[in-house]
Amino acid sequence: MKKITFLGDIMCEEPLLRASKKKNHYDFTPVFAGCKSLFSGSDLVVGNLETIFAGKKAGYTDSLFSFNTPDGFAKAMSDSGIGMVTLATNHSLDRDIPGLSRTIELLDRLGVDHIGACRSAEERNAVFIREFDGKKVSFLNYTYGTNLNESPFVVPEEEYYRLNLLMPQKKAVSRAPKGIRGKISKTIYRLIPLKQLLTIKKLLGRDCANRYTDTLDPESIKEEYLDRIRADVERAKSESDIVVVCLHIGGQFNEMPGEQVRYFTELFSGLGVDFLINTHAHVVQPCERAGSTFVAHCLGNFSISPSSIYVPHELKPEYSITLHLYVGEAEPKLTFSILKIVESRDHQISVLPADILLKELEENEDDNGIKALREDVTFIYNRFTGNQCDSINIQGEYPIEV
Repeated sequence: MKKITFLGDIMCEEPLLRASKKKNHYDFTPVFAGCKSLFSGSDLVVGNLETIFAGKKAGYTDSLFSFNTPDGFAKAMSDSGIGMVTLATNHSLDRDIPGLSRTIELLDRLGVDHIGACRSAEERNAVFIREFDGKKVSFLNYTYGTNLNESPFVVPEEEYYRLNLLMPQKKAVSRAPKGIRGKISKTIYRLIPLKQLLTIKKLLGRDCANRYTDTLDPESIKEEYLDRIRADVERAKSESDIVVVCLHIGGQFNEMPGEQVRYFTELFSGLGVDFLINTHAHVVQPCERAGSTFVAHCLGNFSISPSSIYVPHELKPEYSITLHLYVGEAEPKLTFSILKIVESRDHQISVLPADILLKELEENEDDNGIKALREDVTFIYNRFTGNQCDSINIQGEYPIEV
């Protein structure tokens, strides 16, 4: 059987960007090097690309929630064995449509396949299919929105093909308090940059986490968007044996999926997709069956900077799930691996499979590190599978029985 591997959010935040800067270039090799052996065992590795490559003139990442990364990151990603990325995320338009277009061009030059964003209506309406051992697998990708509050770029109606959206773009509803307190908060946010404001809050011992649970606004559900989704799935089902849908959706750093995720889970399972593999929550969330559809509600972060000031740590965002789908003549089979992001003091990050990290700790006779890793891996295993194991062995892959 052939093996398709799915990764969580691939990000490059400002701490990593600074750590990767060399004299005349950026070196992002350490981010991916620890996973090359894992990727080499797969016939296709699919990652959720949560940055764009708009070029130096567009300004590299210098804020918390608007990203643009040097081309070297894409090169390191490709060299590691990642062969396909999903582009429909809330950061797709961080440097407007030209930034998204340049990202597509760079990925094409590197030979990295991509879904979720297109250059024409014809390209968008063509089903992206790869064949594995005689089985045709189609891939679809959508995002709930594009951070309109931070990146105020809107896709024109006549260019709907640019980005696969689940619903119309809109600004997020403010969670600021009402009344006088609300007016004071708005004034503070207008006068003080967010990063500085969060730094002040941290110094004062305040919680800086950006947690929220996704809710569903009925007015955001539009039939023209749903009709496009239904047509996409019907085309995919008619032209392939297995349909995989990757959604960028949900709240952030939240325990469980909320109303919005549940709505679209029901939609896609009702349409008969085989696998629904989601990202965006930045923590591992459970997997389950919705009818005949396997759902992974969030794989977590492949690469995030754990030191970022807005990241809460109680749900262990430095860990992620790598989902493996085996396809061929037999029925599809699922397994998963657990990865950990290791961040150095200078904010360089390396992503390592838990079993490889365990070997390194054993070689260094780091008993405390081994104990902590076992506890963390058990926590992530239980979160993803819904089990309540006291302790599990650290290994390369775990079977999924859902």
